[in-house]
Amino acid sequence: YEPNSFGGPSQTDRPLWQPLPVTGPTGNHEAPAHAEDSDFVQAGDLYRLFSEDEKVRLIENLAGFIAKVSRDD
Repeated sequence: YEPNSFGGPSQTDRPLWQPLPVTGPTGNHEAPAHAEDSDFVQAGDLYRLFSEDEKVRLIENLAGFIAKVSRDD
């Protein structure tokens, strides 16, 4: 966000990246899907490792932020 009062980043006309010389074929490739892939397994496994106190803090933190959301947001 600019301008800001902390002397942070500002917009320039420079590209975000520079070209990289390569040899051979290149392209965008999707990572192969695996049968055990799931968007929720890793998060669930981590949650089950939490102590009861950590679980309470996580839920209270999430609920506190979600409670501030309005239908207009």
